[in-house]
Amino acid sequence: MRASRHLVCGELRWRWGTAVVAIGLVALACMAVLGTDAIARGAADATRRIQRDIGTNLVILPGQTNVADWWLHRPTRGDLPQDAVDQLELAGLAGRLIPVVRGSVEQPDGNFLLIGIGRERAGGRRAVLAPSTSDRGAVIGSEVARLRKVQAGEILSLPGGDVAVHDVLLPQGSLDDISVFLPLEDVQRRLGLEGRLTQIDALECRCGPDIEDPLAWLQAQVAKVLPAAQVIRRQAPAEARRRQRALADATASSAGPAAALVAMCIVAGLAWLNVRERRAECGVLRALGWTRSAVLIVLLGRWFLVGTVGAIIAMCIAAAVLDTFQVQWWWTLLVAPVAAVVVGSVPAMIGASADPVEALRE
Repeated sequence: MRASRHLVCGELRWRWGTAVVAIGLVALACMAVLGTDAIARGAADATRRIQRDIGTNLVILPGQTNVADWWLHRPTRGDLPQDAVDQLELAGLAGRLIPVVRGSVEQPDGNFLLIGIGRERAGGRRAVLAPSTSDRGAVIGSEVARLRKVQAGEILSLPGGDVAVHDVLLPQGSLDDISVFLPLEDVQRRLGLEGRLTQIDALECRCGPDIEDPLAWLQAQVAKVLPAAQVIRRQAPAEARRRQRALADATASSAGPAAALVAMCIVAGLAWLNVRERRAECGVLRALGWTRSAVLIVLLGRWFLVGTVGAIIAMCIAAAVLDTFQVQWWWTLLVAPVAAVVVGSVPAMIGASADPVEALRE
């Protein structure tokens, strides 16, 4: 065994040029796998963030609410307890939950929506979906600002007391343009709904592609927490988001293996070239009494060392370039040497089984 180890190290020193090329190609192959995996996962995360910014796709309403009136923004009956948000968060039915109190305000110069926004429950992540409301004042839509002729820093008259305008939203092309956003407790007080909610907006239902009817599944899950609640699912954006998420996950999971297959083909080609170069050497070893298994160990030992060194170099470069270090990258240190040995095993077995006489003649 010691002789085999010395022979492997000696061969690498003797053919240092080809050894450097082999290590470099293995490192390049490993970096291709790591880079492809990082890019695919980064693209999947970017896709999720873009879809998240589109807005919520679920609305949970009280059981007594007339959905037609709700869509027409008329006064509706029924409400939900404010702690329903906590119950849904514990059940893990959605990635983000926003408690909302909504009412319509009729004014001589135009009607608008008065919306109270509570703290967004984002599972420990940064809240981004709900307009930022605070005690500093109201956030108003562009159309409200135009009709009431107010800007940021001015006073807006509302039922229940005037408020300072903290910010004016840019035109959104949605109901946000005719909405006035205030902290949840303020709107609850103005509408006489202390401790109650008129709806809960949500994003990202935890339903995978194996669920054929997500709406029915959601209704059944919500009923376990809020038996009388209704669930409205905005089908088009929700289904588009669901399909895109599945596509991004499939791409992220297949990109790495595809790059690994290409890398293994490159290493296999190098192994064939190395065995052809060492055919005469294998014949000498066999003529000196070395067994086939001993010669095979020498040939495979080279690729084990090349795979190990190449993997270490690739991990260091990838960590420096990508400015991160993924835990799964440790698998590269384990897989690369094993993969190098596996793809080099067929050429090595052919080289170790070669007839010594024929090999020496060449």
